[in-house]
Amino acid sequence: MALEGKKLFEGEKQCYACHKVMGTKARSNVGPDLTHVASRTQLAAVF
Repeated sequence: MALEGKKLFEGEKQCYACHKVMGTKARSNVGPDLTHVASRTQLAAVF
């Protein structure tokens, strides 16, 4: 499952263009930093 998420993040959806995730090529400051998003118990987002 993690590999599928990485494929979406870096490929099809190109999330890295706007978001930062430490330890990846995602370094943009346009959108929120997603480095610790997996540790959150609730998400408030609009897709």
